[in-house]
Amino acid sequence: MKLSVNLNKIALLRNARGENYPQIEYFANKAIDLGVDGLTLHPRPDHRHATSDDVINISKLTKARGVEFNIEGNPFSKPNKEFIGFCELTEIIKPEQITLVPDAIDQITSDHGWSSGSHDSELKNLIHLLKENSNDAQISLFIDNIEGVDYAAEMGANLIEIHTGAFAKAINDENLSIIDEIKKIIDHAISLNLKINAGHDLNLNNLHYLVEMGNINEVSIGHAIVVDSLHYGFEETISKRGCTFSNAIENIDIGGPTLLRASAKNHNRVTVLTDPSDYGLVLEELSKNGKVRSSTRLKLAAKVFSKVSKYDSLISSYLDSKSIKSEDFMQEEISINAHELDKLRYGENPHQKAKLYKISKPSLAAFDYNQLSGKALSFNNLVDTESAYSCVEQFSRPSCVIVK
Repeated sequence: MKLSVNLNKIALLRNARGENYPQIEYFANKAIDLGVDGLTLHPRPDHRHATSDDVINISKLTKARGVEFNIEGNPFSKPNKEFIGFCELTEIIKPEQITLVPDAIDQITSDHGWSSGSHDSELKNLIHLLKENSNDAQISLFIDNIEGVDYAAEMGANLIEIHTGAFAKAINDENLSIIDEIKKIIDHAISLNLKINAGHDLNLNNLHYLVEMGNINEVSIGHAIVVDSLHYGFEETISKRGCTFSNAIENIDIGGPTLLRASAKNHNRVTVLTDPSDYGLVLEELSKNGKVRSSTRLKLAAKVFSKVSKYDSLISSYLDSKSIKSEDFMQEEISINAHELDKLRYGENPHQKAKLYKISKPSLAAFDYNQLSGKALSFNNLVDTESAYSCVEQFSRPSCVIVK
């Protein structure tokens, strides 16, 4: 399975300051240096993140570096004062892959796939034109159900990109029946000689399910990579030798957490969103009921305080590290920061649920392992494995411990 990194969120961060920082070309090269198979940009007519110039510049960069470039967007997006136009851009850059998405101008994010409608004839002609004008680029259609596979074949596409928003939400809710639905889409696409890509809300918690399914050509991930970079990299960033105490203090965010807390406190009349995986749920409730359910608002508010609490804990740990005297052994109170690594088969007993977490703060000895084969592990499997490891560590000569 190939990985194409979507750089839109890097562009969004840059645009927030009105300066060329962070520089999108820097992170494009960084991603290529790390071995990604391609880069993706999804320019919108309002240039809210990736601009027309970004598309042209990153396309040139990928050609020079020998990796694939994928441009995403609505083929019916016309030129305006700033935006060159989607089809016009593809003719200029001649990308290796073009992913067509039926998003509206005012959509926050792509939330649905193509279906048959009055645009059918025009879309089919556009796909033919895009192939001609871009040196036979691979054309992918964004779809979200098995009917979309037939539609992609009828329109003349080479690939489908499965919209995995519903998949990600189902996995997060531990509803694994969604896996069978994705498999059916994959099998049907293969029967029609269509390659399969996937994208939207994919992250470290759900990606392995797609890997295990097989037959997926490429995944496109952007938002989660930036989120995980913040999640895993915050401590490392502020702990770098080049980061002075004053710089760390200057970079503590005050306004953002304050707004989130205030909104969450007033959840009885305010819906506050901090996780893109919740967008679909909120949009669905608004569409069906004209409002967001109170139980949903409460759940979202709880998520806010969890996120803000973790952020405050990281800051507290950093400040403590600067203030605790060397003779102090430990603090009287500690906060534990942990993130989910995996869902276990069951807990200490078969009727119990369990998850495996990695504790990032305080710093503890890690129990790292790679499972080479076999079914999913349970809590007891991990306890037995750790016991075996602790036993064999007592020997200086090559030894073996068997736990039954």
